[in-house]
Amino acid sequence: HSLDEFASVRSQWDQTSADRFKASAPLYRRCRANAFGEFPGEILSRPAVLVALAMHGLRLRDYAYLWKVIDTIQQTSARCGGRVAWS
Repeated sequence: HSLDEFASVRSQWDQTSADRFKASAPLYRRCRANAFGEFPGEILSRPAVLVALAMHGLRLRDYAYLWKVIDTIQQTSARCGGRVAWS
């Protein structure tokens, strides 16, 4: 591999990613708070989400997209009074 190939590679925690991580903090906190309460277990694996929460919190991986998905699922469920068919 040449150095030019690696010049375009960015760390997931470079400034752009760090800004995205910071912007996702409210969703992350809300998902973390709800991880042990009401949870869309029909379509998401709670153990996998708990691992993602830990890895994101330790900044080992960026799961900002997952918090958006979980938030959307939870908002949809709340609007429907919890009566949603996830099929």
